[in-house]
Amino acid sequence: YSHFVRNELFWKEKRSQNGLFFYSSDALEERDLCAKWETGWDTSPRFDHGITESLWAIDLNCYMVIAYRALRYMAQRLGLTEDAEKWSAEEQALTKLINERLWSEDLGAYCDTFRDGFSEGSGATGILTPASFMPLFVNIAPESYAARMESLASDPCKFYPLMPSCAYDSDQYTEEDYWRGPVWINIAYMAIKGLRNYGFVKLADGYKENILNMCDSEDRGLFEYYNSRTGVGLGAIDYAWTAAFVIEFILSYELEEPLI
Repeated sequence: YSHFVRNELFWKEKRSQNGLFFYSSDALEERDLCAKWETGWDTSPRFDHGITESLWAIDLNCYMVIAYRALRYMAQRLGLTEDAEKWSAEEQALTKLINERLWSEDLGAYCDTFRDGFSEGSGATGILTPASFMPLFVNIAPESYAARMESLASDPCKFYPLMPSCAYDSDQYTEEDYWRGPVWINIAYMAIKGLRNYGFVKLADGYKENILNMCDSEDRGLFEYYNSRTGVGLGAIDYAWTAAFVIEFILSYELEEPLI
């Protein structure tokens, strides 16, 4: 438990501003490149033009919601009542800020937002990706916001039918360029599971079938990522997290278990 407490302190001291979290790096050289690597999204247009550290990242803040739930759970099991109350308060405060500052009414979507620009307007980057669905995955989106996200997920100009890593109609979208449009199963799973969490079962189940059929139709094996138009496998073959999330789709996708 103490190790996880120190981990939260690192994020709070090194990677937060005004209650929300951002990706960064302590590297002196290639600082922005290293910050991009911290995101796990490498070449995503979310972080073009050296803006990685300038943004409150929607996925990171949702991961921190889960982290606070996990800390609360551990504290409760250890009988640390005051700690449990603290982590619960942190989760509630972060949830409130996500819905206030990382929702763009103009886009009708959650979006990465400039740390120093939200007060002058929405401040949203306008880059829509599966990360925009993370508040649904962690069950913190108001129903009205979730309904707007469902509209985007249903739109063949945005994400349907394969949940590309960048919206189909984005100026930055490409079919095969790494994190700039191909399907990555790990982030697709979280977006699709989020839709199902809010009762959009028919849409979510359709996505699941599309993803599994895409993987099954590739006779060569399971790939790192996939062409989001044709479904052809790209990158490394026999890729572990693709296999892991195929298993999740088959075995765990329909379970109603909450995240902590």
